[in-house]
Amino acid sequence: MTRSIIAFAPWLLCICSLAAGERVHGGLTLHEVNGQVDLKKLGEDVARLSRGEVPITTMGLIECEASYGSSVFFTASNRSAIYFEGSGSFAVERFEQVMPELAKWNADKVEPSQSRMILNFRGGDLIVDNRNMLESSQFLVETPLGRLTTKRALWQMQILFDPRSQIFDFTITCAEGRVLFTDLQGQQYTLRMGQRLAGVGSRTSPSIEVGEKTERSRGTDAALPRLG
Repeated sequence: MTRSIIAFAPWLLCICSLAAGERVHGGLTLHEVNGQVDLKKLGEDVARLSRGEVPITTMGLIECEASYGSSVFFTASNRSAIYFEGSGSFAVERFEQVMPELAKWNADKVEPSQSRMILNFRGGDLIVDNRNMLESSQFLVETPLGRLTTKRALWQMQILFDPRSQIFDFTITCAEGRVLFTDLQGQQYTLRMGQRLAGVGSRTSPSIEVGEKTERSRGTDAALPRLG
């Protein structure tokens, strides 16, 4: 927790002159990077990251691309955590929150004010922990297969794509909380603790099954790095 607060100090200083209740861009801190990872901040050029550069804190939107086996770990000012492993990419397309009271933000690990976050996930392995977000906050993920809406959940999604056959192979695992997946046809699937959705096929009409999560996917929580 202490490392997280220190890393977010630049973000807190940038917004501390605003009154509580105003809407601001959320902040992201990159804590760990392994392998070949490219990061593009809003209005800046793409940069190849290295371990020696972290932690990095930024406001606004980002795009992140990682090669096979490479990974990054972010925390956000809405108290969510994001672990991403390539090959693939994801982007934070929207991230806004009500300006928190700084003393309250520092004192509690639970999100202090309402937020809205929208990710665009194109491929790879994405693990998100938003169990510390408010029930009234929104966390949405757009994918080539449909949209995920999550509420105070620990979840994982993997997307593989074969460009020759144009076939997607994807899974969504809910370790805790609730995940709602809506495919491109409007069909909705609700996943709760211990459930797993698996799909394979074309982008518009994959074959989808929902069942219990497998032994391989039971380590979702353990995959998230720990902040001391």
